[in-house]
Amino acid sequence: MRGGIAVVVLLAASATSAPASAEPEKPAEKCVAAADRGQLLRDEGKLRASRAELVVCGAEACPTVVRRECVRWLEDVEARIPTVVVAPRDGHGKDLAGARLVLDGEPVDPSRTGRAIPLDPGTHTVTAEMPGHEAVRETFVLRERERERVVPVVLRAPGEVVRTEKRVPALSWVLGGVAVAGGVGFGVFWAKGMDQVGDLRATCSPYCTQEQIDEVRPSLTIARVSGAIGIGAGVAAIAVYLLSSPKPVRTGAALTPNGVAVSF
Repeated sequence: MRGGIAVVVLLAASATSAPASAEPEKPAEKCVAAADRGQLLRDEGKLRASRAELVVCGAEACPTVVRRECVRWLEDVEARIPTVVVAPRDGHGKDLAGARLVLDGEPVDPSRTGRAIPLDPGTHTVTAEMPGHEAVRETFVLRERERERVVPVVLRAPGEVVRTEKRVPALSWVLGGVAVAGGVGFGVFWAKGMDQVGDLRATCSPYCTQEQIDEVRPSLTIARVSGAIGIGAGVAAIAVYLLSSPKPVRTGAALTPNGVAVSF
């Protein structure tokens, strides 16, 4: 489609102009050039620059054929532009309102902190600085149509360290409880069943009736099922624990009057 508008507009201009040597109207040339640049920039992934060009060729002063296409392209580009929200925080997860942010080498106006910032899709870098904290640099990738992507930037105090701690997940506790219950159920019903088997051996073996034997089977069946459930739950609890990721635990630091860092 790119270039087609230019031909249509120039043909229309030549048809309405008097002498063949007359130059096309300057506004039409400007609109066509903006339309071409807007498409080119869009295809290169430079969506913000493309939007600026498409706004120009979508103005009322442009020829109808150009304006109609530019408005359509502009809607598509607007929907494709991703936005990011940079969230500076300290080592304890608290917001840092006074942090100085630099996004892709350009300082971020403090009034934009916490607000969605439109960017082109691709790789970006944000740097954060704040007195009393160590500067940090983060790199992230934005995708087309990704809106309000939150990028947390953690600024730590001097001497603050991060250690990991593996805790038992809640699911492991639940499965462990099921395993214990299954083990208890197995013990209780197996003992009951074996007592019934002992009674049969003492009273009627080897001439016990089928009805007498059937009275023993439910306890042993329940015991086997409980045992199987207990073993399965126990294995699952261990697997969940082993597959869980360690959680970061931050240790704070403060400076004494002598300038010595003290962790806490």
